[in-house]
Amino acid sequence: MESRKLISALSIARSFGLQSISQSEFFLKVAYSEPLTLLEIANTDDASSPQYKTALGQFIKLSSGSAYRDKDGLGVLRYANTGINRKVTLTTKGFGLKQRIE
Repeated sequence: MESRKLISALSIARSFGLQSISQSEFFLKVAYSEPLTLLEIANTDDASSPQYKTALGQFIKLSSGSAYRDKDGLGVLRYANTGINRKVTLTTKGFGLKQRIE
């Protein structure tokens, strides 16, 4: 990707509230792949691993947020289904962000 396009994509992501490269990377991973579980995104099979905990933290921030943080989520991601291996997908707001980046 050309540097001007990358700068533009990061600026658009920031306008939607994404505050770090890590959040942008997590969002793009979800936006440009088939629906994945958090374990798949974290590339681990261990739900107690640091990688999984990091992925869960990113998801919480990019989805509805946390009651402990006064629901400060960005609302661009959500769970696509219910159950033990829930997949992560974009919300309507997340699709809007993806379209703006494209």
